[in-house]
Order: sequence, then C-alpha cells, then structure tokens
Amino acid sequence: MTIELFNGGLKANPYFIIFNSILIFHFIYSYWKYSYVKGFKVDYWHYSIFIGYVLPYMLIYPFAASPFNSISTGNQIYILDDYVDQAYLVTIIGYIFTYIGFYYFNFTYKNSYIYKITNSLNTKLSKPVNVIRESESVRAILIFVTLTCFLSFYMLVFVKYGFSMNLRGYMLADGTLRPIYNFIMISIIPFMLSIIIMLYKDEKKLGYLIICFIIIGIMSFSGSRGNLLWPILNCIVIILMAKQNKASSWKLVGIGVLFLFTALFLENFRKSDINSTGFLMGLANRILYGNNFSDLRDFAWVLAYWDDTALMGKSYLAALMSFLPREISDFRQHFSISVFTNNLVGFNSDEHAGLRPGKFGEVYFNFKIYGVAVYGFLTGYILRYTDFKIKENIINSNGHQYVYLFSLTILQYLVSYTFVTAGFWKVYVTIVFLLLIWFLKLLLRNPFYNPKWNQ
Repeated sequence: MTIELFNGGLKANPYFIIFNSILIFHFIYSYWKYSYVKGFKVDYWHYSIFIGYVLPYMLIYPFAASPFNSISTGNQIYILDDYVDQAYLVTIIGYIFTYIGFYYFNFTYKNSYIYKITNSLNTKLSKPVNVIRESESVRAILIFVTLTCFLSFYMLVFVKYGFSMNLRGYMLADGTLRPIYNFIMISIIPFMLSIIIMLYKDEKKLGYLIICFIIIGIMSFSGSRGNLLWPILNCIVIILMAKQNKASSWKLVGIGVLFLFTALFLENFRKSDINSTGFLMGLANRILYGNNFSDLRDFAWVLAYWDDTALMGKSYLAALMSFLPREISDFRQHFSISVFTNNLVGFNSDEHAGLRPGKFGEVYFNFKIYGVAVYGFLTGYILRYTDFKIKENIINSNGHQYVYLFSLTILQYLVSYTFVTAGFWKVYVTIVFLLLIWFLKLLLRNPFYNPKWNQ
C-alpha cells in the first residue's frame, strides 16, 4: 500500500510514515532527556544518530521511491521503488537494536564484559594520539612528513593528469596511483586534519590554522567530500560539546545549514558545474532525489537485483584482505562490497565506487536480519560508550584538552568503517599510523603517559 502526493514527489507506505514519525519523536525525546537536560546542547550520540539515521533514512524515506529520483537513477527507479520499503524496514530494525545497545550501556555501565573489552580497546587506541599533543618532536615529525607526502602526491597527480576538480575519478581507473591516493588523501590526511584542528584549539598557534587551510583548499579538489567534511564536522561537534549548554543555538543551526550547502556545492564543484543560479534552483531536488542522501535508495537498488543468497561473511573476509590490491586477488575481485554491488546492478568498478547500501545493507547481505540485530546492538553500545566518555571527561575536567577528547573517538572511528567495508583498509592504515606514533615516541624517548589525561 502506498500513497503519492505532489505529483509523485512523495511516494511511501502510510503506515511506515506513521511509524517513522513515532521514531522521530522518540529521537527528539531522547535528545531532550539524555543531552539537553544533562547540560549538552550537542552530544556525540544524537549528532551521530541524526547524521547517520534520522536524516538519510527517516526524513528521506517518503521521497526515496519517488519517480523524481530518475534524475539520479534513470529508469532504474521503476525497478528499485518496490524495494524501498524492505530497505527501510531492515534499516529501522538495525536502528532499534542500536538504541537497545544505548539503553544496555546505560543499564549496565561498567558491570559487563562488553564494557571491559570496549574500554580496554579504546584506552589503547587513544594513548598514541595523545603523544602527538605531549611531544612536540613527534608532532613536528608527523605533520612535516604527512604534509610533504600530501603536497608531493598532489603535484605528481597534477603533472600526470593536469588540473582537475575530481581526482577520485582518475584514481578509480589508475591501479598504480589509487593505493597511494587512498593511503595519503583518503586515510592519513583526514585523520591528521582532525588532530591539527584540535591542536589549534589547544594551543591557538597560527601555524596550525595555516596548515588546516592548506589541507582544506587542496582536498576540495580530491573529489571525496566526506573525507574533507566529516573530520571538520566531528571536531566542531566535540568543540561544541565542550561548551555544554553555552553553545549558541543559532550557531548550531548555522553550522548545519553551512555544511549542507557545502556538501551540495562540492558535488557541483566535482562535476565542474559551479553555476550558482542552477545550483540554487535545483537545491531541493539535490537534497531529496540526488546522490547526497541516497543510502536508502541505493540499498533498495541493490536489493532489486539480489537473489537473496547470503554472502555468509565473504565481503567482510574480502575487507580483511583489503591490504591486497583487487587486481591481484580474485576473491576481492568478486566479493569486495563495492564490486559486489556494482556487479549486481551492472556498473563498472573501474568507473564507479559502488552503491552505498547504508548502515545495515552489507551486514544484511551477509547474515540477513540476525546479523542486522547483533551488529546494531554492538555498534550502538560502542557509540554510546564514546558519547559517555566524552561527556564524563568534559564534566570532570577543569580545562578541556581537545586532542584528548578527540582521542576518545578513535574506536568509534574504526568501527564506522565496518558499516560499509569498501573503506576498511582505513582501519589498517590508522592502526599502522598509531603504531608509528608509538615507535616515534620510543625512538625519541618522550613520556607516554600523563596523569592529567584522566582528570
């Protein structure tokens, strides 16, 4: 059963719309009870839930099956529209179990084995990041080396391909440079950008600000909006959390609108289409029917061609092998999630990065709804743990150390690459990078632990 309004601009199951509204009201209540009343106008849990679930699934659901999506999918919308409700239902089941993980953390706190494992992992992962703040030598070496590699690689690409607003398009077809591009511009630089932003907040040194602008300026041509915008947005959220209830509500709205416009503008920029009039006229269509919040539609697209045969973990095994280029691994050529989705819908993996099956698409293709439930619970627990630890430090600390607050998100950062494992190699790169910090610390014999971190 579906209803269509506004000449087909809205097409959805009315019962799902009612259920959707209930979930949105629950989210608002959750924000009021666990964030606003606790003294935080912004918190990590509700920011992540809004960006990851409410916006791309609940708010977009009524428009995901509309024929207007043909501006992005062509005639495929008439094949995939019957699967939007299934994609929505799978995602919402995962969302509900994510909140069950949230409530389980609140109920058990430190009295569970999951907490002990999560806390141990996060503690080990966060310590190397804090070495960057504590050791000027380690910090200087890392910034110099990463910035040098970043600029050198961009010059190499410029010499080979000339000026481009979409480097990613070239890298998809370049098996030689793609691993370097992924390593430097997609993994290391976004991670270092976050750290440098937080170093600037801690120390207010102009040099850090200049480096940030250099990185942001060049990354604007990378063709990968997420790897530029997400590090900045995550840092802003942590900074606003530290302000607690002193954060300006108007600034929060302004930041949200600014990031939305920036994301949409960078899409035009990537296509070399920077006509401001056309950009503004097509704004609503880009938001509702474009490729910016298309996870639900893309999930439905893949479902439309899937034969319902579970992968039984094959895409995750392919992700664990992501240190091997696809060109030399027949297994990865078939079961990497990006290749899997491209093959199903008929895309060329040398030209297309793969459809995004959303938060729970990949786990559903592997383990059906049972995997969605377990995965939702575990990721919800870890996200709530991260949110709680940041708040705990802010409340118990007299002065905020922003690099330390950022370090508390490292485990969640790594877990985020298991939702869609096309970028799982970032987990390896990040771990190697953290080990490098540890190695530099030992080499330079700098102190590793500072009791102030626990204040």
